Amino acid sequence: MAIALREGMEGNTTLRWTANDLRTLGASEEFILVYEHDYSGRHSIRDEIESGYGLACLEDGRVPNGGHFFEALWEGDIDSARMRADANNQRILDEVGL
Repeated sequence: MAIALREGMEGNTTLRWTANDLRTLGASEEFILVYEHDYSGRHSIRDEIESGYGLACLEDGRVPNGGHFFEALWEGDIDSARMRADANNQRILDEVGL
């Protein structure tokens, strides 16, 4: 099922996808929490699904293959996501309380 690209939302951060869009595609609540979290450094989850390959996949209703960290977080497997997270992604997980 294709999801229409979101033009933006009110607030400081413009996100291309709503939580409902991501839920419809099968994202876990943990993935959505990380995606929506404002982070001052590199935000690999947003980078993956808001540009290039990931964006094209989601627009077509497919789940992007974003590597082991991405896939584990998408499925809600926090233990596996933590084991696969680099230092930057560890900080994001810490900040959101996962």
